[in-house]
Amino acid sequence: MNRSLILREQDKYAVIKDIALKLLNVARLYSIKDFADDNAVLLAQWIYDNYLCETLEMVNRVLSNPPTSKERVWRLTPDTINEWMTIELEREAVVREREVHNQKQIEVENEWTPDRLAQWRKVIDESKGFKPSLPMTQAEILEEGQEKKMRKYFAPNEEFVIGQQLHIAWIKANFDPITGEKLPNWISEDEWIKMNL
Repeated sequence: MNRSLILREQDKYAVIKDIALKLLNVARLYSIKDFADDNAVLLAQWIYDNYLCETLEMVNRVLSNPPTSKERVWRLTPDTINEWMTIELEREAVVREREVHNQKQIEVENEWTPDRLAQWRKVIDESKGFKPSLPMTQAEILEEGQEKKMRKYFAPNEEFVIGQQLHIAWIKANFDPITGEKLPNWISEDEWIKMNL
């Protein structure tokens, strides 16, 4: 058996036998009463079926040194094994994430070296039809970074509002609402205002 291979890629019965022996050792170590060989085989079969994609090394690590759990009275049941495996899987995931993160940091740091930047600058300078823009002045930077100035809002006075309302009323009285053409009894706005005030 190769401990670094996942369970699915190994001989099923040899793996179950190995896990059952580990379970018997755990039962003896923690003085779990009434844990017989049959129990060990059944639990080993359950572990094999539920953790096919985990390595035998990890399963052995969990069974050799079970992580501390919330239960004070240990029972070797699928729930207990599931809790132990979950703790170990989370630990492994954190380690893997750290490794991936560190690898990405190294790649990012190596990505834009001064030599590489100089190489790109040279390619850009030699490109036909490409004119690098002049550097911006401090005033342009400040101007571009500022929000557009909003127009000042002046509240209309009472006379303006009344004038607008009269204008709208004149339009409604003298123009067809659908076609917008002058009605037959059309009169100029000044005359209409004099008549209606």
